Amino acid sequence: MEIAEPGKHYTGNRFDWTGFITQVTLDGRHTFCQSESPDPAKGTGGRGLCNEFGIETPIGFDEAGPGGLFPKLGVGLLARPDDKPYSFGQPYAITPFPLETTLAPQAVLFVSEPMPCGGYAARLTKEIAVVENRLILSYRLENTGSKTIATDEYTHNFVAIDNHPIGPEYTLTTAFPLADGAATSPGIEIAGNQVCWPETVAPGKGFYHQNRNIPADATSRWELRHNPSGIAISETADFPLFRFALWGLAHTVSPEMFCRISLPPGKTTSWKRTYQFSD
Repeated sequence: MEIAEPGKHYTGNRFDWTGFITQVTLDGRHTFCQSESPDPAKGTGGRGLCNEFGIETPIGFDEAGPGGLFPKLGVGLLARPDDKPYSFGQPYAITPFPLETTLAPQAVLFVSEPMPCGGYAARLTKEIAVVENRLILSYRLENTGSKTIATDEYTHNFVAIDNHPIGPEYTLTTAFPLADGAATSPGIEIAGNQVCWPETVAPGKGFYHQNRNIPADATSRWELRHNPSGIAISETADFPLFRFALWGLAHTVSPEMFCRISLPPGKTTSWKRTYQFSD
């Protein structure tokens, strides 16, 4: 597992700087991570397994007002330049959170310390551990401010197995219903809890699907399998989903499970994502 040093490989304001996983290799020969865009000069700088807080509910953005600051968990305090709505793709000036990194033989621990901002402050702790063929991401969020933190978190999984293009060789299977009336993008076919691609996705073409009507008791899990080789990657989470999204281009696909966060002052919450890589 390759993890970028915070503030080195990625310095943008969208993705969490702690635990920016750029590559996972199984048995020395099977790879899983891709860049967000086939052209490094385009996109928002994502790669591999990188999570983001507040894509739908940015903390303190409306209260900040033009010229004010608002916190982006895992990144720092961002400066709001004008009265335009929040956009995850817009560059914002960053004052990074103080960050401590601790390395161990099979794990790395990141602690992002709070910087009070308009009543908001939080300590984010993330441990990334390798256990055999599993990658375990453990999150702990402590509200050290005076206001409730209401936001969302997900991992943008930019993956493809051994660089195979996205197409008929792949199957995505989930442990929850996929369609349920949500709009489906051209280029993918959905049947029950499975997604397939009838044709190889053409360069420059993309696809998108989402479901916000997931049963509360559903298991939060997906698996992407490259059928000819049998190589697969899966993600299992220990929180109920409030949204699932599927995004992709010709070179990568990203299944995304969203976690809702509502944390009063003085309280702490935790959640976990477990990836398994199998041959």
